[in-house]
Amino acid sequence: MSEPSPQQLLLELCRRDSRYPFEAYEYLFAALGYVQQEMKKSGKFKDGPSHITGQQLAEGCRDFAIQEFGMMAGTVFKSWNIRSTADIGEMVYNLIDCELMSKTDTDRKEDFHDVYDIDQAFSQRYSFMLA
Repeated sequence: MSEPSPQQLLLELCRRDSRYPFEAYEYLFAALGYVQQEMKKSGKFKDGPSHITGQQLAEGCRDFAIQEFGMMAGTVFKSWNIRSTADIGEMVYNLIDCELMSKTDTDRKEDFHDVYDIDQAFSQRYSFMLA
C-alpha cells in the first residue's frame, strides 16, 4: 500500500477537523511560500529556506491576503473561519500533527496568539474618495 499524498492527508485533516476548509490550508501553504520568498529577498534567508516563526507566518498571512484579496481579505478569512491569528496557529499545528509542516523545539501554538487583530488589519487599509 502506498503512502497517502499530501492532498489526501489534507482532505483527511479537513474531515477530522472541519473548522477550516481545504482552501484555507491551501492559502496557508501559499502564504508560507510568500513569506519564504520575502525573507529571501530581504536577505534573511542566505542559503535557502530557514525557519519562520509563528509571528512571521501570521504577519505574512496578513500581507499576502491583502496582496491577493485586497479589500475582500477580511471577508475571505471570515468565510474560512479565521477570526484571529490563533486560528492560523491552530491550522499550522493541525498540519504539524499530520506531518505536512514541521516545528522546532522552541515553537509553540501560543506564538500565534494576538499577533494582530484581524478585523483591524483588514479594515484600516483602505479609504475611498468620492468624486
